[in-house]
Amino acid sequence: MAISNSIFNYITTNDTLNNVFNNNHHKKKYKLEDLIYTSIENKINGYTYRNYISIINWNTIYKFDIKLSKYNILYDIYNIAINNYLNIMNNNINTLYVDTTHINNLYGNELVDYNPSNNKHKSTKISIIIDEYNTPLNITINKSTENDAFILHKQLDDLKINHPIIFDNNKTIIGDAAYDSNKLKNKIEQFKLGNLIAPINKRNTKNINKLRQLTISDKIKLKNRHKIENIICKF
Repeated sequence: MAISNSIFNYITTNDTLNNVFNNNHHKKKYKLEDLIYTSIENKINGYTYRNYISIINWNTIYKFDIKLSKYNILYDIYNIAINNYLNIMNNNINTLYVDTTHINNLYGNELVDYNPSNNKHKSTKISIIIDEYNTPLNITINKSTENDAFILHKQLDDLKINHPIIFDNNKTIIGDAAYDSNKLKNKIEQFKLGNLIAPINKRNTKNINKLRQLTISDKIKLKNRHKIENIICKF
């Protein structure tokens, strides 16, 4: 499995990580490659820890995953994969789609809050940016009380740091009415990323004369917003 090999190579070629995961002072019951493969294989199949199908005890994989998370290994692997993808595809990427979704998180302690639309349950807001080829370029976890435009502000900063190549040529960013923000548009212009197209946010004014008009071209592009909705559904 390619992802398992990538993780194994990433760990073994880094002296610090290799020492953490392959500490020879203690006898290892399972090989590193077996732990990685089991962890990834069961995640791809959507199994919970207690339902893992493996000769390795689920609690061992659970503790192994905590260690992967502690050292940001999956995060780093993901960013490396996206950078490789952008190096190949960036000149062919013209459109980005963004949206968020709520996930109920009853027992969570970090990045959880009570959203006004769902005050009875703790929830987390997950935001995803994809390109027109349905590739997730950025995924963030946020408090559910943070508005979508503010979250995209943070995602743009993250993209600027981790994937600066994406800012090399202008792109169209497609979002829903929650992203109809002048501050956000100014930031996108400042970063020279491209232009933002979103349905008119009519909550900001009741004066119809102040509402800008969407062009026919904008309306046609907005119809393709189903791409991000489909990705969030799969997610």
